[in-house]
Amino acid sequence: MSTLKRVLLFASFLLLVTAPAMAQSGSAWLRFVHVIPGASAVDVYTDGQLTATDLEYGSATNYISVPAGAHTLRVTQANGENAIWEQPIEPSEGAALTLVASSAADAAFQVYQDDLNPIDLGKARFTAVHAISDVPSVDILLADGRPVIPNLELNQPYGTLDLPTGAYELGVVATGQGIADALVPAEAIKFDSGTSYILLAYGTEAAPAMLLLSAPTRAS
Repeated sequence: MSTLKRVLLFASFLLLVTAPAMAQSGSAWLRFVHVIPGASAVDVYTDGQLTATDLEYGSATNYISVPAGAHTLRVTQANGENAIWEQPIEPSEGAALTLVASSAADAAFQVYQDDLNPIDLGKARFTAVHAISDVPSVDILLADGRPVIPNLELNQPYGTLDLPTGAYELGVVATGQGIADALVPAEAIKFDSGTSYILLAYGTEAAPAMLLLSAPTRAS
């Protein structure tokens, strides 16, 4: 076997063992994100079972496997007993969901369906989520001002872009503003092949921030 074939086979093996095992029958995958401004760390329970513990502001869990179907989520302060909120979810078999909590006034997870389907070699998958609570919409711009994702509305899903791998300098601006007036200044983000990325803009207009979530896509 040639060296190239060995490398490609090994890379495929790594994707299989690091990505959520989407072929596992009857399962779904949940990833929790806590970006509620001013809130302390939280615990997340699924059907009464502790699922994520001490999840701090500006952080996310890895994917957590649950049976597909109906569940009840309950969120408390870390090590607390009283529910801050409860909500039902019903992920389908094979689904990978990112659940983002971003508002104290309307405490709940916004649920986003992740696209981890196979992607061409040399490509990365990219999308963004806008969760800056007091900014109606934002643009994701390159450092030279070109738009990548325009008019991204608060807590609304956006489609995905399959981009050539490499480094991109991306910033977040209020819709219609230029990169010089960025809420979050442009910074270099390296996109690797076979990986799905979510750029999450969160916080407030006075204290915005950015979190990059990533996950391997399924192997072809």
